[in-house]
Amino acid sequence: TNFDIVTMIPGSQTPSSISGRLLNALTNGPISTGLTVRIRPGIANTSGAYALDSNNQTIAAVTSAADGSYVVPNVPAGNYTIEVSGAGFTTTYETVISAGANSANQNILVSPSLGVDEVRIVLSWNAAPKDVDSHLEYGDASGTRKNQVVWNDKCRNPGVSNAVIKSPAQCGSEDLTLDIDVVTGFGPETVSMKGTFWTSPAVTRRGYSLFNWTNETPLSNSASTVKVYKSTGMVRSYNSGPGQVGRWWQIFCLNPDRTLVDVGQAGCSASDFFNAAQN
Repeated sequence: TNFDIVTMIPGSQTPSSISGRLLNALTNGPISTGLTVRIRPGIANTSGAYALDSNNQTIAAVTSAADGSYVVPNVPAGNYTIEVSGAGFTTTYETVISAGANSANQNILVSPSLGVDEVRIVLSWNAAPKDVDSHLEYGDASGTRKNQVVWNDKCRNPGVSNAVIKSPAQCGSEDLTLDIDVVTGFGPETVSMKGTFWTSPAVTRRGYSLFNWTNETPLSNSASTVKVYKSTGMVRSYNSGPGQVGRWWQIFCLNPDRTLVDVGQAGCSASDFFNAAQN
C-alpha cells in the first residue's frame, strides 16, 4: 500500500502559511538543529519543480528554528508534499495542506540517519485511538518470553538467551528496540533494528504488525501511517483504510537482506503472525 491522503480544498481559499514543528522520530522531541524545508505541489511528489506562490514565484527554502518550528509562507490553497532535509537526518517527505486555519500545526516526524544495516519503522496516527501498538515479531511464541519487541518488552538481542524483560532505562545497545511508545494519541511509535536481527539463526521470521490497544475507534478510522526507512531514505509507506476492521493489522515481513514483503505476497502470510498483545 503506497498512497497518501488527499484533502479536498475549496478553490476559494486564500494563500496561507504552512507551519508546524519538526520532531525527532526517536524521542518525539523538537529538532533543534536547523533543517531545510521545501514544498512541491501535489501528493507524494518527491522530485521535480518546487511549488509556486500566489505571485507565480518559486517558494524559497526555509530553515527550521531552534524549537523545531517551521513556516512556509504565501502558499496557494491545495495539497503539497513537504521535503525536510539536513545533516544527521534522513530526507523526509510528508503530505501537507494549505487550507486557511487548517494550514497550521502540521508536525513532521523526521528520522535520524541510519547505517547500512539499519532499518527503522515509524508509526503515527490520529488522536483516537489513544494507543496503537507496534509489534515486531522475529520467531514464534512458544517461550514464556515471546520473540517480539512490544510496549512491555522494548529491547532485545535476537539469539541471546535473556529471561529478564527490561525497562526502557535498562535498554542499551540492543539490536532490536522499541525506541518510543506513546499512549496518548498521534505517536510516534518507532522500532529500530540492525546487526543480529538480520544475522542470528535464532531469527526464523520477521513480521511487523499493529494492535489497537485502547480500541475507542477502529484502525480503519485511525489514519495510522507506517513509514519504513533505510540508510538511503524512506523506502515504503502504508496507510490504514477500510480494510483494517479488526484490532490487529498484519502489514509486512522483512527478509535477511532487509527487503520488504507485503502481507499477502509469497513468503508473508497474515496467518504466520502470533499476535500477542504483550510479553
